[in-house]
Amino acid sequence: MVGHSNTTPALANLLLNEQRFNPLPETEYGKIFILRRNTDSTWKVEVIDY
Repeated sequence: MVGHSNTTPALANLLLNEQRFNPLPETEYGKIFILRRNTDSTWKVEVIDY
């Protein structure tokens, strides 16, 4: 997914059905959120800096 600093964490939370991520500050440009849904319906979540 691709989004803005205040929408990407919210969308990730919605997909995960939990409040895991806070909105990012406007000065944050270096995060990549990777959400992978496993066959058993669990999620593998990675947040990496670039």
